[in-house]
Amino acid sequence: MLKNHRIRVLGVTLTLCGLVSALFVALTNLWLENTGKQVTAAGKSRYTSYLLADELRQSSDDLTRLARTYVVSGDASY
Repeated sequence: MLKNHRIRVLGVTLTLCGLVSALFVALTNLWLENTGKQVTAAGKSRYTSYLLADELRQSSDDLTRLARTYVVSGDASY
């Protein structure tokens, strides 16, 4: 009788450990999925910032070129 009780307790304990482990895995999976979405959003934001910075640099280069051309030529069309 005592042996059957120990086996039953062991079975319940292992089942509970399995359920807790499965819950832990599921929660970790959800957390990782959310983190992955945040990383993707941050990457998109970073790329957008890069594009804007490049556009600003190009505008500045164009303005500098036009100003230098005007100073050298004196032509008001620049």
